Amino acid sequence: MSAVLNKHQQHEKKGWRARLELGYANKNGRTILNHRLHKGPLVVQKPFYPEADVCHSYLIHPPGGIVGGDILELNINAGKAANVLVTTPAANKFYRSVGPQARLQQTIRVQKNAVFEWLPQESIFYNQCHASIETVFEIEENAQLICWEINCFGRPAGQEFFDTGSVLQKITVKRDGIPLYIDRTRVDGKSGILTAKWGLNSFSVMATMLVTVNNNLPDPESMLELQQHNESYMLSITRQSDVIVIRYFGFHAREALSVFTQCWQISRQSLSGKKICPPRIWAT
Repeated sequence: MSAVLNKHQQHEKKGWRARLELGYANKNGRTILNHRLHKGPLVVQKPFYPEADVCHSYLIHPPGGIVGGDILELNINAGKAANVLVTTPAANKFYRSVGPQARLQQTIRVQKNAVFEWLPQESIFYNQCHASIETVFEIEENAQLICWEINCFGRPAGQEFFDTGSVLQKITVKRDGIPLYIDRTRVDGKSGILTAKWGLNSFSVMATMLVTVNNNLPDPESMLELQQHNESYMLSITRQSDVIVIRYFGFHAREALSVFTQCWQISRQSLSGKKICPPRIWAT
């Protein structure tokens, strides 16, 4: 056992270094993956086309989890009039660390008239993990964005609570260089934020969905029937500048995904007139 632990600690000191670049372009009305470059254990499967003109991509991290000392960098560029959906085949896991921080940097550029849907499955933060995640969306004129992040703190079903460790997350959305939305959240297991009324109020799952507004559409009013507050979960829907912000607090990642999928259906129909096409990998 000590040999295994020492090996794990040695890996944390060095960590994985991974970088993935993806570029998408509209070619004759169909979006193609025209640029792909990766270094280290961060890759993408071949493009899928369950919809005629939308390119679906699955991000894969072969080690299966992120530990202290790992540094992952993702850069995506959706070219003019491209239509892209990116998701993950499974939950993203941040494992406990004996000290070093795990870092994930994601920069996504969406050019004019492009539509980008960032719909990853949940991130699970194990007790004693130390993680820093920064995601920046840089969108241009008439480009549209639908995105979400679903965060699970600890594994309450296994009686493992997030009482030690820290997670720092920052999400920024800019249009033509002007910030539309900036959100910085720090969850520290020792700070009391997980149980405090002003914090997560004992909910173990916190999720955020963002939808850019195009000519006053979609209207948040169309989603208000989904908004509710009860002992099971809390869901709020507000408009901030040109972004609709949807917040979920609850206990189940699958529930958050289900609620967000309903919001996705309403948003996509308003923005592009298309029905949603959930990735098949979500059902496996």
